[in-house]
Amino acid sequence: QSCVNAMITIASNADLEDSVRHLALEFLLTVAESAPTLARKLPDFCGMAVPVALQMMLEIECDSAEELNAWEEENDDEEETEINNYDVGEEALDRLAIAMGGKTMMPVLSAKIQEWFGAADWKMRPAAPIAIL
Repeated sequence: QSCVNAMITIASNADLEDSVRHLALEFLLTVAESAPTLARKLPDFCGMAVPVALQMMLEIECDSAEELNAWEEENDDEEETEINNYDVGEEALDRLAIAMGGKTMMPVLSAKIQEWFGAADWKMRPAAPIAIL
């Protein structure tokens, strides 16, 4: 449990290098994928890991929805793009959902997504439906 808490702390710390945060999140995903029963038994594993992945999806360097659309189109066109927090967060949600199952994930996700749809921060609104997928 303390190791999981440490990785949550590292992955959620925006002051650290992204590569370090990505590795901490990868550790959490490996726990979920390799030992889903153990992960489900850990107190609030999904409740801690999901917000980290969602927060990474918001860490984009766009100042408007128009810039976000242009960034997404550019990101889709490029074959070799650098790994960014948005992509890491999105992949983490996918992998967590597969490993942990819908019964475990949906209560955590639905609460956050409802919060995002009504949020004042424009970055949250387009990320909400992607988190559902």
